[in-house]
Amino acid sequence: MKPLMHSVKKRPFSEIEDSLTQVYGDYHKIFKDIDPEPLGTASLAQVHKATLQSGETVAIKVQHKRLLPESKGDIFLIKQATAIGEYLFTDFKYKWLGYQFETNLLKELDFRREGKNADRLRNIFDYNKQIVVPKIYWDVTTEKILVMDFEEGGSIQDPQYLKDNNIDVRQVARLLTETFNLQIFKYGFVHADPHQGNIFIRKSKKSGDILEMVILDHGLYKELDEEFRYFYSNFWRGVITQNRGLVAESCKNLNISSYELFVSIVLSRKFDEVMSDEKKYSTEKRFSELKSQEEKDEVKQYAQMYHKDITQILSGVREEMPLLLKINEFLRAIDRKLGSPLNNFEIMMEIIYDELPKNSLYKKKENSLLWLNMEFYFYQIMFKASRFILWFGNLFSKNKANKYEVFAAEVNENI
Repeated sequence: MKPLMHSVKKRPFSEIEDSLTQVYGDYHKIFKDIDPEPLGTASLAQVHKATLQSGETVAIKVQHKRLLPESKGDIFLIKQATAIGEYLFTDFKYKWLGYQFETNLLKELDFRREGKNADRLRNIFDYNKQIVVPKIYWDVTTEKILVMDFEEGGSIQDPQYLKDNNIDVRQVARLLTETFNLQIFKYGFVHADPHQGNIFIRKSKKSGDILEMVILDHGLYKELDEEFRYFYSNFWRGVITQNRGLVAESCKNLNISSYELFVSIVLSRKFDEVMSDEKKYSTEKRFSELKSQEEKDEVKQYAQMYHKDITQILSGVREEMPLLLKINEFLRAIDRKLGSPLNNFEIMMEIIYDELPKNSLYKKKENSLLWLNMEFYFYQIMFKASRFILWFGNLFSKNKANKYEVFAAEVNENI
């Protein structure tokens, strides 16, 4: 639990004891001991390591006192501020933020919901022993106190931890990318608050050769229905294969008013660059992070120029979309910190093409497995050929810094 990075001022242990007593009475009958020093403190709760009377080592997540009445005041102020802003300024289209904040916060304040979400995700990935979701102790879990297995690990973007534990950054990148894309495109049950503080990694305790990823903080999830997954899959399918018609049609069905601008929002690149014929089979050149300051400044100017249109698009999209934009940015940020060891867009592509034929809307609208497979393998071959040419050209490059040194340098630069 050490990597709980989103910390705030810790609450005194006496306050935690008061909360435990209010719920359990004599809490010593349940817990043999509790470490008074918190593992982490966040906006909603504080987490402590403890031992149950039965001997299991657990983490106790205790909701801050007076949080619900104070939160109602915060919700009211945010809703009023965004409503007034939208009334006074026609270009201010953020009223939806107030309502989304209210909906999400009220869900997160019930820790029983978080426990159920954790159980559901654990069941979804039960076949994959690399995904670890802490077990919930339901007999001592309540609306304001969550008791779960204590799980250890290191930050997903700690270069020294990766190096000391001989963890391959490529394995980390693949496991993270596959896990979240499967949530989105296959299961439609998506962790809505991923960040470095609630995802960490470790080598398996049972088998040191297996990499494990521990996922925490299950208070907020978003469900994506089959229709949404179909159109969102086709959006990315169109982007990756440069099928403008498919991108336009998918965006229309996702309530996105300008498909060209939306592609630019998602990828932080100009639409014409993403759809460039010269870069057609190079996902690295079309989707990778901009490296030169000149390119970054150009994108910033582009965003400023179309700020009004971007705001208009985001205010009209389906409610699932802001979350997916957040996850997309999270995955890109972690990939960047890891030194971009893999092509995450091709991993996404594999999952999309594997799941689309199972979608009832695809069966109804397209239902051509042969064509889908031909399209997939054609682009896979072309992408790999382009990557080989790029690799061959860089084979004798003088700049061959150790991947961990490059990773560490990028992390230090952003601290």
